[in-house]
Amino acid sequence: MSTPELLRHLTLRKEDFLKKWVRTMGEAGYLDHTTAKREDCLDAFNWFLDPVLEHLDQCGGAPAFGELIAGQANWAEALLASSERHRFRGVNSNMFVGCFFTMIHSIEEMIDETEAPLAAKVEAADIVRLYADAFTTLLLARWGELSSEEVASRLDESARLLTLEKNKYENILAVISDMVLIVDENGKLLELNQAASEFFDAATMGLPVWSLLDLEARSMEDMLKYYPQDTAQELAAPDGSSFFEMRIIPLERVSLASPAYLVVLKDITVHVTHRDILEDTVRERTEALEQDKQQLAEMNITLRNVMRSVDNELDDHKQTVGRMAEELLPALDKLRRADSPMVRKAYLDVLEDQLLKLSAGARPDQHPALLRLTPTEMKVCQFIEAGASTKDIAEALNLAVGTVQSHRKNIRRKLKLQNKDVNLRTFLSKTHSSNSHA
Repeated sequence: MSTPELLRHLTLRKEDFLKKWVRTMGEAGYLDHTTAKREDCLDAFNWFLDPVLEHLDQCGGAPAFGELIAGQANWAEALLASSERHRFRGVNSNMFVGCFFTMIHSIEEMIDETEAPLAAKVEAADIVRLYADAFTTLLLARWGELSSEEVASRLDESARLLTLEKNKYENILAVISDMVLIVDENGKLLELNQAASEFFDAATMGLPVWSLLDLEARSMEDMLKYYPQDTAQELAAPDGSSFFEMRIIPLERVSLASPAYLVVLKDITVHVTHRDILEDTVRERTEALEQDKQQLAEMNITLRNVMRSVDNELDDHKQTVGRMAEELLPALDKLRRADSPMVRKAYLDVLEDQLLKLSAGARPDQHPALLRLTPTEMKVCQFIEAGASTKDIAEALNLAVGTVQSHRKNIRRKLKLQNKDVNLRTFLSKTHSSNSHA
């Protein structure tokens, strides 16, 4: 790696440079007297190295010391202008030169750490020191050009402008509706904006921020571990009456000289309340839906049972209709062949009764069995129902007594009354009574 390449490589290590410069300024005691804004530090780094690289590219090497301080020395103008701004903000030459050389020491440390031939590192360090000496010479000459009266006047004007700028930012901080707490690197409360002052007691100054907010942390390290920087975290106020969105913002992002933090609390009580209401509503509706779902499941089970019962009843009804059809169809043939109007009427009564029961969906009990009787048996039934004795029936029908008794036995068998303590006349009376009622 050549010397120009080594120096150009340094421009890619800006974060490393910032860390080293902050450390060297802290060791020299300058951090407490400067804002050390990150942007200003990077500008100073570039304003110093860019002219060095430009000269090396143009001339193939560093110019002589006399050339660097001769004429207008435009290569150092940006740094000289920065020095004047610091001067008129109250920074004296000793402090500015001291801060400048802490930067040079940081650059030299970076050169020493670079993996390059020793000759290239020595040459690069010599070039950096040459430009640093030339700039210091130009700086002292520039600062000596102004009279003490002019410097005082410029300082007064600068102080006035700084005061106006300070007041402007204080006013902006004051009107911010969010609560802003400024804490040091150890988490101790340093300052509150107006919104925070109205919420927290003045006696809280100096307390650790985790104690003030009733957080689990016990150090700033814990705070940053549990509540990472720039990440919104929801918190409840110690008394539970309010809710906040907290963000921790490191000030060193702007000023390398400030290890403090901004703790910003945004009031989100209304949002949390609305969210809780919505969550309760969703939970209630979910529970209602679960109940409806359970009820539907139970209704489905009930409906399936009802449908199963209906199917069973339909099956039973089909079987009943089938049995009745088997009983009715033979009776039609007997009706066609019956000679006696009285017998035909008896068959018609039975058919009518069974058809009416079928249409009403009623069970016919044992009534269809009457259709199994022969015409002679039907006549015997009529006499029995009328109260005639076996002898009377035999004489009326011109039959033997034994024949009538056989008919009686066949009638009981066909009506399924065998071996049952049921009076045949009573059964026939109830059957015909049922027919007449239907």
